[in-house]
Amino acid sequence: MATEVQDKAAVLFEDGWNCAESAFKALAEGQDGAQEWTRAAAAFGAGVAWEGHVCGALTGCAMAVGMRLGRRDPEDEVSKMRSYRIVQDLFRGVEARYGTVQCRALTGLDFHKLDDRMRYAEHVHGDVCIPLLKLAVETTARALKEEER
Repeated sequence: MATEVQDKAAVLFEDGWNCAESAFKALAEGQDGAQEWTRAAAAFGAGVAWEGHVCGALTGCAMAVGMRLGRRDPEDEVSKMRSYRIVQDLFRGVEARYGTVQCRALTGLDFHKLDDRMRYAEHVHGDVCIPLLKLAVETTARALKEEER
C-alpha cells in the first residue's frame, strides 16, 4: 500500500518534475525555503544532468535530509553525522535491493541517446523509476520521522 509521501512523489514525477525534484519536493514540503530549494534539484535528474551517475531520486532524498536535519554550523558534527547515517542507510538499502545506485545501471539507458530517451518514456519511467522513487522517499520519510522525534 502506497503512503502519502510515495503518492505525492509519484504525482510530482508524472506531472513533469524530474526524479530528484519529485523526491525533494515530496519530502521537503512545508519546510522554510523548500520552494526555492527545489530549483537546486533540477540538475540532478537522470543521474545528474543525463550523465547516468547516482540516481536522482536518491540525490533528491539526500537534499531533503540536509534541508530538514542538516547543520547550520560547521562545528555541529552531530547533525552532520545524523544526516550522513540516514543517507548511507538509504543508499545501502537501494544497492542491496537493486545491486547499484547508478542511474545508468538501474535504467539500462544512456539519456544522451534519443532512442534511449524514447525507451525511458515507454517503459523505464513506470517500470523502474517510479517504484524506485517510491521506495526512496518512503525509506527517507520513515528515517526522518524517527530522527525528528
